[in-house]
Amino acid sequence: MSLLPTVPMVNLGNLYKSGCGLTWATNTTITVAKGQWRDSTNINDIVLSSTITINGAVNGANGLDTGSLANNTFYYVFLIGDSTKNLPTAGLLSLSSTAPALPGGVNVPGGYDMFRRIGAVLTDGSAHILSFTQIGTEMWYEAPISVLAATANASFTAQNIGAAVPPIAINVRFLATLVANAASNFVALRPTGSANTTGYAKMSAVAAGGTSQIGVLVCPCNATPSIDWKTDAASTAALSILAYVDNI
Repeated sequence: MSLLPTVPMVNLGNLYKSGCGLTWATNTTITVAKGQWRDSTNINDIVLSSTITINGAVNGANGLDTGSLANNTFYYVFLIGDSTKNLPTAGLLSLSSTAPALPGGVNVPGGYDMFRRIGAVLTDGSAHILSFTQIGTEMWYEAPISVLAATANASFTAQNIGAAVPPIAINVRFLATLVANAASNFVALRPTGSANTTGYAKMSAVAAGGTSQIGVLVCPCNATPSIDWKTDAASTAALSILAYVDNI
């Protein structure tokens, strides 16, 4: 009689994530691709076997946890599960990034009892979910969102970017427009609170005479979220948000 070799059972653990990419669908809906993520307590697995649609116009599983979609507001996207396996894996939107209001189920004791945040979406002034493209942990907006009009400032100045970046972001991709009067002009960025005197990201002018130069600058932000920016006194800079890296 032959014996099969012992094969150890391996659990991925360590808050792993696989799949479950987000896609914009309509003004109120997004889809979540199939995948599997460790839950927020790093104890259970939440498995999504097929694509689902989350509708922010309804409440409950595959909807918004409570209330209605508001204008110019970030909503955090969760994968939710039931450890008793009585309820199917679902998605959920919530104003909270750490404690969504989990829905129950008819005649199901306890209902959903585990979750993991898998992203965030932003609404516009009409409470419509802004179109986006998610690439790994990066969230790219369909159109850049302005956070600073053309201004000059010779000293690092804090700029709140919360209108386009959630407080869970790590790095931010800025579309910078520098209007220079000399080839030595520049715009520099750093996380608010940093002691760096030259900036984490810097774009220098390539020509003089009021030439407009456009480039992409990548800079971390603090949890406000906020960045510091400065130019030299002879130039102005405008900043818009292209994308941010989510801490998921």
